Amino acid sequence: MIYTSTFNPVLDVTVSVDSLQRGKMNMTEMKSISAGGKGLNVSRVLGRLGIRNKAIALCGGMIGRDIEKLLLDEGMDFQIIPIKENTRMSIKVTERKYGRMTQINNAGPFVSATEFKELRDFISGMDPEPSSFIMSGSLPPGIDETFYAEIINKCNKDNVKTLLDTSGKPLYYGIMAVPGILKITLDELKEVSDGYFNLEPARLIRKIIDDGTDIIMLTDGAGKVRFYDSFDSYIITPPRLEGLYPTGSGDCVSAGLLYALQNDFGKEDMVKFAVACGSANVLNEYPGRIDLEQISKLLPEIRVSKRTITDL
Repeated sequence: MIYTSTFNPVLDVTVSVDSLQRGKMNMTEMKSISAGGKGLNVSRVLGRLGIRNKAIALCGGMIGRDIEKLLLDEGMDFQIIPIKENTRMSIKVTERKYGRMTQINNAGPFVSATEFKELRDFISGMDPEPSSFIMSGSLPPGIDETFYAEIINKCNKDNVKTLLDTSGKPLYYGIMAVPGILKITLDELKEVSDGYFNLEPARLIRKIIDDGTDIIMLTDGAGKVRFYDSFDSYIITPPRLEGLYPTGSGDCVSAGLLYALQNDFGKEDMVKFAVACGSANVLNEYPGRIDLEQISKLLPEIRVSKRTITDL
């Protein structure tokens, strides 16, 4: 069983306007309301690709109840750890005239020591036992910044595969614990390289691989994706698309990578499939609602070239 974790979920509301008028009344067109957060997006894609998984999320208050209802409506397999404070909301405004998106996020709720213990207890006793554990997104206040590292250490001891996708101190501690797969953006790589490791980004990539991480997927928004393992390095160029909905595209890359690994894809086919998943997401109003037909249409448009590990 693959488990995904979303410890700081969000109710994603996406609206559309011709152009955003600051300081004025803006009449919008509703595009989507979805249960968001990186782990939930990964679970959604895996489920749509036919991969059994279970999502773990911390939810509370009125917004938390809305998220739980949305997950039920989707038919997602999930476990909610209840918290007292209200789950956060994100409002995304797409501007048709300029082809851009503005995002407004709430801060995450505080998680009490009792709630954190309940989360820890659930993870310690997961049934069925995990084959893979996916750690995605930020950690809300009240959860130790070392928690992802704690999970990675436990999974490594139990021979459970891990994927880490976060930022800041949780990313630093997580890297030190040696996740099996690291999904990271170029900005996150530069931040952790300069702020925590005092290394050039290319040297940090080399260090992470040498320390035992199997795969690094490095994304840069709509730009090129870079893949690294102990043997090869690839640059993957996605197609140029006119979509307005980038939310969750990186999570779709993670899900596509997991799907390809589970189905024993060759390395080049694996990275093409993962990037096609991220590209397909841009064309959908709802994060993660992609399918194999969309992915298959994009695969011929994706280019893969082999590079040296120092080529960032």
